[in-house]
Amino acid sequence: MHGVYCDTFFGMNKIDPKSSGGHPLKIIACFFALAGSISLVFGVINVCKHWLSDEKMETAANVSLHSLGMHFVHEIQRTVSPAIQRTKKLAANQEIIRALRSNNRERLTELCNEAVCNSTEVDAVALFGPDSSIVAINQVFSDGKPIPQNRVDRIMKMNFKERPIISQCVSNDSTEEVLEFQTHCDITPAFFDSTGLAVAHSVPVFDPETKLKIGVVSTRLRFERISSLIESKASNKCGTVYFVTDQGSYFSEAINSGSNPPPIDTAALQTIVAPIVLGHSDYSQVVRNEKSLGMFRLNSFKTLEGGGIQVLVIANRNWVEREARLAKAMDIGFPVCVTILFFLSAGISWNGARLIIQRNQLRHSENSERRLATIIQESEDAIIVELVDGTVGYWNPGAARLFGYSTDEILNKPIDLLIPEKCRSAKENFVEKLMKEQRIRQFETVRLAKDGSEITVSISASILRNESGEVSGFSKIVRDIRTYKAVEAELEMARRTAEDANQSKSEFLANMSHEIRTPMTAILGFADLLDTEDDVYSNPACAKAAVHTIRSNANHLLTIINDILDMSKIDAGKMTIERIDFAPTQIVEEVASLMRPRASGKGICLEIQYDSTIPVRIISDPTRLRQILLNLVGNAIKFTEVGKVTVRTLFLPESNSMQFRVVDSGLGMSEEQRQEIAKFGAFAQADSSTTRRFGGTGLGLRISSSLAKMLDGSIQVESELGKGSVFTVTIDAGDVKGIDLVKPEVGPISQAAESLPQVGIAPTQASAQPLAGLRILLAEDGPDNQRLISFHLKKAGAEVTIANNGLLAAELIESNCDVVDLIIMDMQMPELDGYEATKRLRDGGYKLPILALTAHAMNTDRQKCLDAGCDDFTTKPIDRPVLIELVERYGKGLLQKSIVPKADPEKMIPC
Repeated sequence: MHGVYCDTFFGMNKIDPKSSGGHPLKIIACFFALAGSISLVFGVINVCKHWLSDEKMETAANVSLHSLGMHFVHEIQRTVSPAIQRTKKLAANQEIIRALRSNNRERLTELCNEAVCNSTEVDAVALFGPDSSIVAINQVFSDGKPIPQNRVDRIMKMNFKERPIISQCVSNDSTEEVLEFQTHCDITPAFFDSTGLAVAHSVPVFDPETKLKIGVVSTRLRFERISSLIESKASNKCGTVYFVTDQGSYFSEAINSGSNPPPIDTAALQTIVAPIVLGHSDYSQVVRNEKSLGMFRLNSFKTLEGGGIQVLVIANRNWVEREARLAKAMDIGFPVCVTILFFLSAGISWNGARLIIQRNQLRHSENSERRLATIIQESEDAIIVELVDGTVGYWNPGAARLFGYSTDEILNKPIDLLIPEKCRSAKENFVEKLMKEQRIRQFETVRLAKDGSEITVSISASILRNESGEVSGFSKIVRDIRTYKAVEAELEMARRTAEDANQSKSEFLANMSHEIRTPMTAILGFADLLDTEDDVYSNPACAKAAVHTIRSNANHLLTIINDILDMSKIDAGKMTIERIDFAPTQIVEEVASLMRPRASGKGICLEIQYDSTIPVRIISDPTRLRQILLNLVGNAIKFTEVGKVTVRTLFLPESNSMQFRVVDSGLGMSEEQRQEIAKFGAFAQADSSTTRRFGGTGLGLRISSSLAKMLDGSIQVESELGKGSVFTVTIDAGDVKGIDLVKPEVGPISQAAESLPQVGIAPTQASAQPLAGLRILLAEDGPDNQRLISFHLKKAGAEVTIANNGLLAAELIESNCDVVDLIIMDMQMPELDGYEATKRLRDGGYKLPILALTAHAMNTDRQKCLDAGCDDFTTKPIDRPVLIELVERYGKGLLQKSIVPKADPEKMIPC
């Protein structure tokens, strides 16, 4: 089945045994072969050189001697240097300084013991006073065991004043320490039964306060440590080693006592030492009496006399010859050995590469099959092999999960078990196409599961062939695409919804344009008639009718603008709701009173009906409730041609809510139209076409629905085409516990409703002048608004001064604030707007009233004007009675004063 699996996954790489020719080990083998060839060439050259000359022998011996001598130097320095450093640290130890200063011998003995115990640097520590007498010495060995007291006493009784290493260190005016390779040491033989050879190092101790020498720290390092280094290296019979000074004297007890003759007499030794002393070099080598001599300097070591110390190595002739022969053999044999090694390594690497390549190919093949089998087994898709006889030849776990058949249930069974009856006719076409194209990708169809359910799938198929090239079956990858199809359907639905919303918005904008242009046509047309037609202008009745038409259409435009503003505030979450006590019956009767003239104009009846007892007062927002009912009653009147409109009111005690049902006998709506309206969308209308019979922006119901929700209620729609509609408003009644419930009587129209004062209507006679004597500064940049507003103010008795922008208004007041009593400030002006002009005047100390005038009517705009320093706020277009009442209210107090505030001569803006 391996071939089947490989063909199933398109694009899978197969293993090519020939593709592994560049294995790294083969490259290494080539490198070794090249290196062996080069080594062979150098070996031949070296053989030729040694056949021609033996100079190399002596050179090799000198190199060996130098290596031996430098080894001694390094080992001695490694042994002696720590002892020197330890002596310096002890000389700087504050406890030792304090004990020497007070001559505390017990404490000094303790400090000596601490310095030696577990120490690998020194073998003995002695402390001397300023008179060179010994005051303390360690009384334990480095392993902590005590030194016999008789040995300690013998040392403590010795006189060290005549010893140069001590006396010279004490008497020396310099601060330098003294080092000596001693041949007759007193301390180490007494402690260790040694031969008397030792390395002694002494450092003066200074009192940091008086800067005077108060003693000496002197350490001893047994010479046996150095001798053992020399003996271990010289055990190969290479020669002998001695220590000598710059003056040519030996550090040897046997030579200095005459027991052994010197290997080289003093004159000859001085000749050998001289090159190092005079030339300041580190070593020199000579051949004398068939002996090879090497002199090596111990750097950083100084003797008592101030000179240096050298290591003299005397090598035997037979050792030198042996080293030379070994060097010659190495020069000849090494290249040959290296050559053989390189060629051998090349052969091993090449053969190893071949074996590794074969093993990797086999492992890669096994891993590929294992990996492929794992992929097939773990695949979420169904992988099926259909044999040429139409039966199932392979069935992976993914297929079992998708179709519900286990491998035992489906294997060798007809594949038609998976194909619905309606799709079997297309099977022959599928096979024919597969044979022609060899491969089919992403073929969508339907297949049957074990439980009989249909599964929408995508099939990719390819042909399988046996070793002779004949078709043996078909491999199929079947993928469940039900989720994909569901998502695709949701996306299609979302797309259609977005298109519908965009269509609704386009229709709304077209209708909105119509709604705005229609009243504008009337306004501009009748204004043109008044301006150009003398018959209309000179006829009072015609002129009054034209003015009435202009005013009516202007109010209609203002309603549209207010609806748009309300909708934007609702969408922005800035619409506010208040909760106050009011009589619900008063709101209902007020709405009926306001809308009755419109209903009467269409010849229909507007009625009020109370279906239950009603609370005398409820807690809600009367303004928003009035707005909702006006909208619904207005719509009912608009869509009713014959019959009546009824406002039915009832109280629902079980839900503590008020319900208002606006019932009309109008056109009604189809179920589809009702469902669309019930969505209360921003642009929803029952008839949204440009040829619709009834006008309107389509915002009223959306606003009413939003306001009802803000009042903790809702609006429900019932309608039947040709029989009318019912819009039911339900709002929360608030806390009505203890409130009386009454059944209001319904007459033609409540007297209370008829007697309600109408907002914006001032029963002022034409001759009345409520603003007489009031001086007003009007800051307004529009010439038409200047004429209109100043006309109304002058007609009311005020004296009006006009400023064309905020800058001129501010400059006028700053020059003399006594010229006016009150300022009406437009907030949008060139040069300096009303906000900045007001701030400028208030910052300058101006105290008299400033009233804001703006076309922005939002609550936030009102607050912005108040924050700038204005006392109150009114909107454009102006309502004459409202403007006159506002100005009168703020100017009344000024008019009642007998003396208008005069200018303060100390200030620019005294008012």
